[in-house]
Amino acid sequence: VPVGEQAYRAMERASSFVRMVGAHPVAMTAPAHDAMVAGTSHLVRVVAGALAQMVIDRAARNEMEDADTPLIGGGMRDATRLARGNVQMWADIACANSAEIVAALDMCEDRIAAARACIASKDRSVIEHWMQATHDAAMQL
Repeated sequence: VPVGEQAYRAMERASSFVRMVGAHPVAMTAPAHDAMVAGTSHLVRVVAGALAQMVIDRAARNEMEDADTPLIGGGMRDATRLARGNVQMWADIACANSAEIVAALDMCEDRIAAARACIASKDRSVIEHWMQATHDAAMQL
């Protein structure tokens, strides 16, 4: 690990390359990085896989005629795209960042439970409030 001036030059070279390819470099510690990407990337892959499995499971239980039904639209294909990624790479990521991914899953489960309770209430004002809150959150991304 470079230190002092050597570390500064290495960081500048890396930042220059990142900017050259159109990205914006962000300096952070490894633990901060792991926590951030667990919730913004790794969790998304896990949820994509769970959604894909849910559809196939429903098809297997004959709740759907065929997993390739025209009712599976672009939204489901978009939501499950990451599940079609490189299995070995994602397994490596899950093993390396397990604790942070599990923490992100816990937070996601809390949000899913809240959504479930909201929708189960059948109270349109409660549901609309939740839908608006999630819309507003998505618009901030």
